[in-house]
Amino acid sequence: MGVDRLHASGAAGNHAAAPDRRHVLLIGDGSFQLTAQELSTVLRQGFTPVIILVNNDGYTVERCILGADASYNNIATWRYDRLVEAFDPQNLAITAKADTEDTLAAALDTARSNRDPLVFIEAVMERLDAPESLVKLGKAFATADYHHAPVS
Repeated sequence: MGVDRLHASGAAGNHAAAPDRRHVLLIGDGSFQLTAQELSTVLRQGFTPVIILVNNDGYTVERCILGADASYNNIATWRYDRLVEAFDPQNLAITAKADTEDTLAAALDTARSNRDPLVFIEAVMERLDAPESLVKLGKAFATADYHHAPVS
């Protein structure tokens, strides 16, 4: 199982290069909004990755660096499952929305038991839910890049 943490076009390329493997794309909502049209290519080509979209309401990495509440780290609210529906006229993909550990576990079980279709999982998280290592790294970047402590 390949994991592409970069973007949807990378997932399409990985799938084309290794079609016998099940690929996993882990992508944030902000990054996805920059490359969402590649979902159409992935579906048109018949690729069957598991796409896990981390919906944390904006650029959380940037929030950890500078501007936890700054409006420039906000993004538009999308109905991601509807994008899959719009790009999938044959209705082959499976979508799931997970907002608890149990619903995420169920969605991942669905992905494991359905290897043929594309599986799109929207994992909803709190805006500032980030690993401690990212929070520490953000503070270090803020100090190095902006010569002051991060704005909270």
